[in-house]
Amino acid sequence: MLHTSYSFPLAFEANLVGDLLDTLKLAPRSTILDPFCGTGTTVLESKIRGYRSVGVDANPVCVMVSRAKTDWGIDVAQLKKRTAEIVQTASAQYARYLARFQAAKGKGKRYAAQSDPLFSTSHIGGYLVESGLLHRGWISPRPALKALLLAEEIRNAPSHLQDFLFLCFLGLLVPEFSNMAYGPEIYRKRKRHDSDVFGLFESRTKETLAKMEELRKSHHDAGSRVRFGDSVNGGLSFLPRGSIDAVITSPPYLSDHDYSRLTRLELVFTETVTSKDDLRAMKKFLLRSSSKNVYKGDSLAAEAIRFRAVKDAVAAVAERAESRSSGFARVYPRLVGEYFGGMYQHFRRIGRVLRAGGHAAYIVGDQSSFFATPIPTARILAQLAEECGAGLELIDMLPVRKLRGTRGQVTWSNSEWLILLHKS
Repeated sequence: MLHTSYSFPLAFEANLVGDLLDTLKLAPRSTILDPFCGTGTTVLESKIRGYRSVGVDANPVCVMVSRAKTDWGIDVAQLKKRTAEIVQTASAQYARYLARFQAAKGKGKRYAAQSDPLFSTSHIGGYLVESGLLHRGWISPRPALKALLLAEEIRNAPSHLQDFLFLCFLGLLVPEFSNMAYGPEIYRKRKRHDSDVFGLFESRTKETLAKMEELRKSHHDAGSRVRFGDSVNGGLSFLPRGSIDAVITSPPYLSDHDYSRLTRLELVFTETVTSKDDLRAMKKFLLRSSSKNVYKGDSLAAEAIRFRAVKDAVAAVAERAESRSSGFARVYPRLVGEYFGGMYQHFRRIGRVLRAGGHAAYIVGDQSSFFATPIPTARILAQLAEECGAGLELIDMLPVRKLRGTRGQVTWSNSEWLILLHKS
């Protein structure tokens, strides 16, 4: 299924979306919105079940792969032809590097992949070196060179083919080309000196295309849109008032996960991030959920700090931060306030686009990420949704699963919840 063509561990499962769609008993051709669409689970599953879907995300990589999964009108013959051309051209370029490598070796000289002009003159290659990703072993030089040659050839393809080609490429980047793995944060797992980058890409493209062709034959294309936007400020302004029948989403958790780090290699190889300024601009656009993307000018905490539950959560984290010396300890209280302030703004935006009688389902988790301070995130978010003046009413809060972890010497256990809201 296309769901697995590209994903990461923080995405929720397709069967959960399917169960929610069944529970909501929506009319045919209803429109489903996922304002934090991530890797496209909601928009794709809605499309498969015959519902129109809209996805919005602040991460350009997520927008790209979600759009690719839901664009079933691609020209199959043209795509197959272009894939063969991309692999042939990239392989020929890599063969020229190997010739230079062998020539240097014959003279007793060392010739590293990152020293080759194919690598050093590339924006991707330059940032891999400058950022330290190559030095820290996120990806080894040879697979990195092969991957950047592929990525640059994909960028030269016709624009209507690029999303699908990148979907196939990015689905392999971390698990098959790099040294990294998810668990749930991304971490260095191995040292892979080389990889069959070209062969794996060609095979993945054929497999993914076959899955898409199967969906096209067995399901009616109900229509879908995926847009880049933040869903807190102006990211939903393109939607008319009352145009959405249901919302199914899982916003970033207040767990200090750096969502930009989870897709760091993908951002680099799509040339979305080629400098520190690019990375900073991208992080500033995200909902505040990590100490890595809280900034001096942030002011959304004022939207939510007047609520007692938010004020208590901020105070509890601040109290435990007083005895800590790290810089991040001082950021955590602000982060908690900014997160809830951002979600308060978000619920107001949802109230505008959701029709009267519509439903909104949020998968959220309680957290203990800051000095093991328990924060009843789900209950606070439900209150903010009801109190934001958007006509949202809490129908139910249902436990989805238990979350457990260890931070330092402290073991914590929290619940993940389904918050179900109704628009009056």
